[in-house]
Formats: sequence, structure tokens, C-alpha cells
Amino acid sequence: MIIKLHGRDRAGHGAHIRAAAAIAIVVSGLFGVGCSREVSDRDIRTIPLADAAKLHARSVTEPTVALFVDPRSPASYAKGHIPGARNLVLSAADQDRGTDPSINRYETLVVYGDHPGSAGAKAMAKRLMTAGYSKKKVKLLGEGLSAWESAGLPVDADE
Repeated sequence: MIIKLHGRDRAGHGAHIRAAAAIAIVVSGLFGVGCSREVSDRDIRTIPLADAAKLHARSVTEPTVALFVDPRSPASYAKGHIPGARNLVLSAADQDRGTDPSINRYETLVVYGDHPGSAGAKAMAKRLMTAGYSKKKVKLLGEGLSAWESAGLPVDADE
């Protein structure tokens, strides 16, 4: 039995399927489907406050052990930030340029926001991973700067 599809037999249909598959491969290559560097909230690894404090203390004598990344606005950063933290706003973290050697030299990147659940901090952690930094390297200080301050840990201010 021969099945007719739009006036063509099965042999003609196979050619259409191959053509459609070829088009799908080209389109997926254009949009990054299949080789996607998408990162979700599940990929974010948190670091407890105590461990972040230990890393920060170690970074005084071992400068490349950790970089603290503050994605808040420059004004918020100026009012108070973890000493040595780099203010890197989300819009400046271009995920398409890849990794930055001045950041990549650090063993661990600790991203923090103002408080637990900071959307900006989560977005920055995902942006860094999407740019090519290892998921094992990027950590989120889930409790945020507010918990850091409440624990009596050092804070610098530019004002």
C-alpha cells in the first residue's frame, strides 16, 4: 500500500523529511539550541555565610582564592560592600564575550546581593556561568550583605 501525502508518495515524503531535518539543524545552530549554555536557578550553588567569611579571610593572604562580586548599583556599592569586592553590574557582564582573565584567575567567585533571595545576585551568578565560568567556581552568598553585616563581618564604604 502506498500512502499519499499532498499528492506525493512515501518516497517523496522521505525527501521532505530530510529537508525539514536539515533546516532544523541549521536553525538550531543559529539559535544555539542543542549546544545551549543556558543556566537555571538549579545550577546556582550557594555558599554558607561562615564559609564565605573563611574564604574572605583567606583571600587576604591568598589573593586569588576568591573574588567577591557585588552586582548592586554603584551607589549601593559605595554605601557599603564586602572589602575587596568588585562592583560588576549585570548590564556590564557581557555573557557573549566569554570570560575575563582578570576575573578568571580567581578560584572562587562569590556573588552577593543586599539580602536573601536577591534577584540581582542570582541573575549575576547565572550570567557568569553563561559567560563560561565554571558552575563549581561561581557561588551565591544566599544570605546577602545584610547577614554579613549582622554577623559583624567587615564592610567598606566609599562615602
